[in-house]
Amino acid sequence: MNERDRQEFAEFAAARSGTLIRLAYVLTADQHAAPRYPGANATVCGHNCLGSRLGGKRRMKLAEGLALRADAARRVERLRARIVASARYQEGEEPPEDAAALLGEAGVALNDLEGLIRRINRTNAAAQIGADGTITDALARRDALRLRHAVVTAAADAAAGRSQGGVGRQLRSELKMLAALPVAQLRAQADEIARELRELDVRIQRSNWEVDLLD
Repeated sequence: MNERDRQEFAEFAAARSGTLIRLAYVLTADQHAAPRYPGANATVCGHNCLGSRLGGKRRMKLAEGLALRADAARRVERLRARIVASARYQEGEEPPEDAAALLGEAGVALNDLEGLIRRINRTNAAAQIGADGTITDALARRDALRLRHAVVTAAADAAAGRSQGGVGRQLRSELKMLAALPVAQLRAQADEIARELRELDVRIQRSNWEVDLLD
């Protein structure tokens, strides 16, 4: 990332510091501290509203929807663990919790999670972020760049002999091992891919805070 990109991203993050802090309260499930923070005019909701009480004052941003999706997924996983722990119990004892009630609660949480996933997918497919196309296009490009970087890096390491786990000094009786690939060029290519990946990721993260989450 060049100096100009860093400057723009710093200004972008600073302008949204209040929202970022409120989002941190959502992620940590601190539902009491958030309203006390200056400017935190949005109610931090539980799992059954997932931000629906943010009210008509402003639209939820895509980044907030992504955070709520992650929070909902974690809640479903916690409920799954509690259901498994309470599904069987020893005769003469009481189960730790009501497994049937937990199943019902998990069903509600899963419905909320599905709704968020649908909204996020619709938003990603519709939102344009310049030359990168839609957010969906940018995400596909990012995934491909990550895999490409891994492949090129692995090829460079193998050609350099690193994949052999630190082989000691070669004996005279052994055949000399030669690199079938240009290691220096592969390293340079990996660096270029990493740079492109970082810059693309910054654009995606920036768009997450600029794009409204569709209904």
